Amino acid sequence: MSEGDIARRPDRQGPPQAIALAAGAGTDAVGVARRWVRSTAASLDLVHLADDAELVTAELVTNAVLHAGTAMRLSVEPVGDGLRIEVHDGAPDRLPVTSGTGLLELFELDDLDDVTGGLSALDVETMTGRGMTLVEAVTECWGVDVGVGTKAVWAELATGCGDDDRARSAAVPATGAAAVPGVPVWVVGVPVRLVLTAAAQLDDLVRELGITSLPTSLPPDIVDVAARFVTMTALVRDPFRVAARAAVERQQRLLDVTFTVGGEGVQALRGFLAVLEQITDLSVRGELLCLAPPPEIMAFRRWAVDEIARQAEGVAPTPCPFPVVPADDPHVTRAARAAALALDGVDAPEVEAEGWLAAARDDLASATDLADVVTALVAAGGALGAVNGSLCLLAPDGFTVELSAEVGYATEVRDHWTTFPITLDAPASEVIRTGQAIFLRTAEELRSRFPVFRGTPVIGSEALAVVPITGSTQVRGAMLMGFAERRPFGPDDQTLLRALGALVGTALAASDPSRRPAEMP
Repeated sequence: MSEGDIARRPDRQGPPQAIALAAGAGTDAVGVARRWVRSTAASLDLVHLADDAELVTAELVTNAVLHAGTAMRLSVEPVGDGLRIEVHDGAPDRLPVTSGTGLLELFELDDLDDVTGGLSALDVETMTGRGMTLVEAVTECWGVDVGVGTKAVWAELATGCGDDDRARSAAVPATGAAAVPGVPVWVVGVPVRLVLTAAAQLDDLVRELGITSLPTSLPPDIVDVAARFVTMTALVRDPFRVAARAAVERQQRLLDVTFTVGGEGVQALRGFLAVLEQITDLSVRGELLCLAPPPEIMAFRRWAVDEIARQAEGVAPTPCPFPVVPADDPHVTRAARAAALALDGVDAPEVEAEGWLAAARDDLASATDLADVVTALVAAGGALGAVNGSLCLLAPDGFTVELSAEVGYATEVRDHWTTFPITLDAPASEVIRTGQAIFLRTAEELRSRFPVFRGTPVIGSEALAVVPITGSTQVRGAMLMGFAERRPFGPDDQTLLRALGALVGTALAASDPSRRPAEMP
């Protein structure tokens, strides 16, 4: 790898610098290019642009590695207070992938409170082309200059080019599937971690199928088929990647994404999923270096494709049923260990289960409205040590959660939590989305797992149980029960509280049959 030459442009300021990258370069070239750009930015007193310059360089070089296949020249020039980055190659007929194989790195977020730190902590050894869609999000402008036997893809950071006539090239066509008339799709309440993990796993797969020597035991058409479906499904997958990056920047753990999809797009997604299933089998058998995706990621992909297909047929959106963080997430397990230590030696009040449930059933059966239901709920909980309770029910629109009735809440809590979206990163929302109960044994565990409560009015309980209220075919809402003391929530406790949630669902159906939310699977 050696210093290269670049023609001086009269409208540029400062000495241009460049390095040459050999034809057939692979992942090592991307790491070398990133390190060189970072050091060059520092030498130009533009170290504050180094992170974005590294990211842009990774995208441009990755595109050239994957799609040009020729020798390259990477150049950096200071322009005003910013930088212009260019990657030159010898494949003018192969334009950059503006939708299709954008790659997104999985950030290792050991501390979910520091997602912004994860955004900048890019491993300089990792090839992570995020596609021109993300280059567009980071830079002020970008474009392509095509000559005889050459092509230069360029992007500018902090140069002010977005304010003048040097707008990005409008002549660069998307290499993904052409946009076709379709229906708008709204995918809501998706955990960012799932998008990042799924994207990272797909990126590893694309790199292996596109760059490395493949085992001869692979089906002969698997690479071509996979590449075709990666391109065909880009117009759906890219919005998820862009939304995930924006969510990380905003320190959010859930995202919503909208796009338009037609029948051909749905068919391509189903084909793409079938190919991924086949490749997963190959990974499980050890025929690929790329690890097989975790079962949750494949389940998420199936859900996403099914959800998109349902909406394409005119069915209303359904919030994503996966938790914000999994039970085995390091952040959750640390909080759980801390709660367990705090509760060492603490025993919960015991009740005779059969008699307790019978009494609760009788009280709920006599309820005539929501106030009666929550009063009976708290009365039943009192035998377990509960001091307050509430019903958070899903409104008919299917996306608004209402604090429908409560006992023992302060005015500021009632006023703040009167309504909130089902996509909120909060216990009641998550229980309604996923249908899974949440038991938070200490106030510290609540604030650790759900950071929203660090800056909003809280009930003030030391322990909180949040249990789904189910109807005949869907989750209608969540039952919340607060306890004045820290509580272990052992298996017996959890069984009783889930049973109480089922009784509440039956009572609601009898006392308020007109209140039926939009159907949820």
